[in-house]
Amino acid sequence: MIIDVQDDRRYAKTWLHYPGDDRDVTNGLVTEDKHGKPACTRHGAMNRVDPVRRIYRCQEMRCGVGAEIVPDV
Repeated sequence: MIIDVQDDRRYAKTWLHYPGDDRDVTNGLVTEDKHGKPACTRHGAMNRVDPVRRIYRCQEMRCGVGAEIVPDV
């Protein structure tokens, strides 16, 4: 399951669709691709950025959207 990531970095990024709002999955900016990984709706593939948690960020530097994969309950 893909969930929103609480992200303090987002608050400073006023160019994003929803400035100060870290609900990328809820707002439809991140969806699940055919392999079950997060995908940015504007730029496609996302990169894993955390070695422990499964947190992904858009590969476009100025985009800033992110999501986390958690096991289904």
